[in-house]
Amino acid sequence: MKYNYITSVKNADLLPVRKNDFGGGVNGKVLFGVYDRNNNKYYNHIRGVNVWEDRVAREKILIENKQTKNLTGTWLLGGPLFFHFGHFISESISRLWAYKNFINEVDGVVFFIPPYMKSPKLPNYMIECFNLLGIERQSIQFINEYTQVESLIVPEQGTVLSVGAKNWYNEKLKDLDIKSKIDFSFNKNSIAFFSRRNFKLSGRNMGWDYFESNFSKNVDVVFPEKIRLDEQLKKILSARTLVFEEGSSIHLLDLLPKLDKKIIFIKRRAGSSYLETLLENKTDELVIYNDIKESPLIFKKDARHNVCSRFNQPESFFSFLKSMKVIDALNSFNSNAFIEEEEKDINNYLLDRVKADNEYFR
Repeated sequence: MKYNYITSVKNADLLPVRKNDFGGGVNGKVLFGVYDRNNNKYYNHIRGVNVWEDRVAREKILIENKQTKNLTGTWLLGGPLFFHFGHFISESISRLWAYKNFINEVDGVVFFIPPYMKSPKLPNYMIECFNLLGIERQSIQFINEYTQVESLIVPEQGTVLSVGAKNWYNEKLKDLDIKSKIDFSFNKNSIAFFSRRNFKLSGRNMGWDYFESNFSKNVDVVFPEKIRLDEQLKKILSARTLVFEEGSSIHLLDLLPKLDKKIIFIKRRAGSSYLETLLENKTDELVIYNDIKESPLIFKKDARHNVCSRFNQPESFFSFLKSMKVIDALNSFNSNAFIEEEEKDINNYLLDRVKADNEYFR
């Protein structure tokens, strides 16, 4: 049977990951990817609008023929295996929609891993995700050296970081029907809030806990890092409204097709965000709050991904949450209580960053 968005390759050359490839590559280009002996290009990893392939380095390896390993049988390409929750969900598994079509034909799935890894220990969220997709750990093969595969099935990426899920991929996710594996009960009045309370120093809007303390009783506060993947999905599927602080938990939506839900996205980084693009592909009811100000990146530990920000108008944000029914309509904004919470966060942030800088310059 012929499938769309899939290429088959005989005697495929799998070129390995170089030291810096997962961090943006060399001059923005990466080595790893799929070639065959005729030098045809197949679906390689895309981030943004470009395939970041280092053609010169690839051709050099092919000419020198530094092949070190043969893999017999038929395998499905998973792509690069990123050991970060968000990148794993939105990038590493976005080809696995095709696995169920070939489950009786393939020996397993191949993933590219960094050269310093041999047989990596997979974190629980990866194992849980593979289980949801029907993929057993023993059927996963890791590629960290130049390898030729006897027969390779190469599905197209369904999601691309900063572009979001492709329309056809949302349809494939419907076919996968992961929600049928989740025991949930939908509540039209329920709101699920995905909190970053335990990541205050790794990127959060300061003073958040004050607002959280005023939440309505129908708000389910979720700490995704403390529960299994299927439990997170249960929280998502059970609620009518989802509220996300800007963070990696949003990526879990890339396991699901477009949702009939309102999603409220509270930003902590100014400007456009690839997470906005992700969310735009997952709902027709997206509400974004972005009246925030980033803290300046003045410490060694600071980076855009872990920036801590402030609400420009906390009272206005309080009113916004009331209008979204996240905060009870009878509650009133208490400026002193908010300032106390914000100052506590600011002081802890400064102490953490100064301590890190002192250790760095020691």
